[in-house]
Amino acid sequence: MNHGDAYPLDWRRRSKLRRRLRRSLIGRATGRLADFGLGARQRALGIGRELDALAAEGPRREVLVLGVYVGDGAALASALRPIRESVHNVHVALGSMGPAAPALASETTLTDLHGGKFANLNRVAETAGPLAADWVLILDDDIAVGRHFLDRLLVVSERFRLTLAQPALSRASYGWWNVNRRRPALARETRFVEIGPALLMHRDAYKALAPFPEEGMGWGLCLHWAAVAEREGWRLGVIDAVPVRHESRRVASAVDVTAARAAAERLLADREHINYVEAETELARHTHIA
Repeated sequence: MNHGDAYPLDWRRRSKLRRRLRRSLIGRATGRLADFGLGARQRALGIGRELDALAAEGPRREVLVLGVYVGDGAALASALRPIRESVHNVHVALGSMGPAAPALASETTLTDLHGGKFANLNRVAETAGPLAADWVLILDDDIAVGRHFLDRLLVVSERFRLTLAQPALSRASYGWWNVNRRRPALARETRFVEIGPALLMHRDAYKALAPFPEEGMGWGLCLHWAAVAEREGWRLGVIDAVPVRHESRRVASAVDVTAARAAAERLLADREHINYVEAETELARHTHIA
């Protein structure tokens, strides 16, 4: 764990190369082909059916979904439809950067928000009683998920006793980290999970980590959380069997990148954190639920 500048130096150099590759037409096409193959493999192995059966037999949990959206919130509304169909008790609390979108109005608890991502999430959470939930699911507004998304995510997270869990990014998704991209596995235990585009937090983690630091867009926060997890003995993991697609909007496309990086450096200056190389570490790979 570090308190120095390993995060910004490593991250800037490597993320620049990755952005160039993933923004290329060849990179996106290759990613989609890989996603097709990984989906076919999972169907052939019957992984989805097995997880659905376990979810149907398992305990019912209280799940709070938190998110903030811009514009009409169409992508978020689409993502929430399969999530609401969960066997669990799902409660949704959203904030809007403008007026409430008609499709999300009943679950939009705050409108005309102006802060950064986690400042806004703090305000929305204050309206929703997050500590009453067993799990808190934080969603960005530009993702797409499949059927049975939440049920499968919880089954895997609870079977491997994860405290922070991230659905793997599709191979064609925009993103800056390699460790959270989908692999031919059920799940992987890692030292790191990203703050978005989707993150599942056990109530114990939410209680320890919230309210979130409010400056900037939250960049660097996941590196601090990783160090806290190591100190607390939490397990972190990426769920490959439950991918999320983040393919419609480039990372940081609406963000002042210079300001966000500066805020990240200030955030990490006096907080324990892991560095870039440590963040990409895979600790264990699981191919079966048992």
